Amino acid sequence: MSNDRIVESFARQTLTMTAAAVFNDRDVLDALAQASGQAPGRRCIDVGCGPGIVVERLARCGGEVVGIDATPEMVRQAQERCRQAGLAHARVNVASAETLPFPDRHFDAAVSRATLHHVQDPFAVVAEMARVVRPGGRLVLVDIVCSDEPAEGDLHNALEILRDPSHTRMLPRSEFLRLGQAQGLHPIETRQWVQHRELREWVRIVNAPQRQWPLGVLMSCLAQAGRHAGIALQCDHDTVTFDHHLWMVVLQRPDEAVP
Repeated sequence: MSNDRIVESFARQTLTMTAAAVFNDRDVLDALAQASGQAPGRRCIDVGCGPGIVVERLARCGGEVVGIDATPEMVRQAQERCRQAGLAHARVNVASAETLPFPDRHFDAAVSRATLHHVQDPFAVVAEMARVVRPGGRLVLVDIVCSDEPAEGDLHNALEILRDPSHTRMLPRSEFLRLGQAQGLHPIETRQWVQHRELREWVRIVNAPQRQWPLGVLMSCLAQAGRHAGIALQCDHDTVTFDHHLWMVVLQRPDEAVP
């Protein structure tokens, strides 16, 4: 996936993402903040911070919060959000998730929400997040997952790409749970939410209304044919609905052995 395509897509989505209820779900934000352990005296990074919704929530816990995103418009929106909230200990910069501009062991925690399905190599991004977290620190990964059944997962991902060409791949549940294994991270918590979605709301976020009609036709035909794409795809008259399965995995970097 070209970085230019990601930047172009998310520049268009800045305001619609900011306003979308699915990104402002209080239960998810509170669970993420609690899992990160953010508190006064701690330092956390949000990788792929978008318009700063998670950055703001973490910063309200105290301590230092840094957000990074590849899209300048998203960074500007996040900076303004933190400024208006009076959160002087939060800062947001343009940077790549694949090459974080911070030294090893710089943060107590690293979080990422709804970012991994836009990168080419999510395992490399998790490795970079682990690099900048101190021993004993935490990584909190939150993203939508697809079915472990390959045909259903492929169909789900194809629909996501038709909606937003910056999409790369939702991971199946089993692969999402393995993200930290290659880095020797210990899973300490998992949590799942089912988000009930509707086609018009889903398309509105990417701010490309011309995609609604062809997606509606395609998804209606799939639902009527019994192809549910692992997301409980349904069509009732002219209303297309489906379920996204949002997972949170909390990983801990092991303490270093004392010689």
